[in-house]
Amino acid sequence: MSESLFPEHPEFYSRFQMLNQKYLYPYTTNFTLNVLDLSHTDLATEEDKASGLLHWASMFLANTWEELNRAASGDPTLEEVIDNMYTVNTIPEERTIFEAHQKYLNAMASIESEREEREVQLAQARAELNSTISELSDAKSELNDTRSELNDTRSELSDARSELNDARSELSDTRSELSDTRSELSDTRSELSDTRSELEKLRQLCLANGIDPNVMLHL
Repeated sequence: MSESLFPEHPEFYSRFQMLNQKYLYPYTTNFTLNVLDLSHTDLATEEDKASGLLHWASMFLANTWEELNRAASGDPTLEEVIDNMYTVNTIPEERTIFEAHQKYLNAMASIESEREEREVQLAQARAELNSTISELSDAKSELNDTRSELNDTRSELSDARSELNDARSELSDTRSELSDTRSELSDTRSELSDTRSELEKLRQLCLANGIDPNVMLHL
């Protein structure tokens, strides 16, 4: 491999223009000399890689068709160039082998791509399944909590009904006692009325016989 044109300024990709030697302005902007230094591919910038220059350099450095194919892999333009070069420079038998190998590589790449896509889909399906299982578990837990609350409510309702029945029974007993008390009061009032009536009769009898009722009452 030849050495760099300018060892003191190593660079993978450089551009040159014709300049006025005295004032250093360009002769024209329509003519530019673009140079790829194949001995300094390690100095390729990210811009060089993004523009595809490193791919082209790899092709120039390749010594076999396999190396050329690896260098052009992923770049449709370069792959087409390699195919045309191979078609022009190989005998029919070798071209047939090469094309069969290319078909094999393409088929394997397609299978690998499909496999990776299936794995991604499977991972997504598993994630959705796990999410669904988690949601189902949360729903079951919530259902159990609801059932527990319902049982507690039923128990409270049963206690409330029992207290209500006790209150009704107590109220009935109180009403019965009140009725008895009223009946006793009525009897007492009747007895008091009878006693008063007898006392009045006795007083009248005393007066009729000339006896002081007060003396009788003291006796």
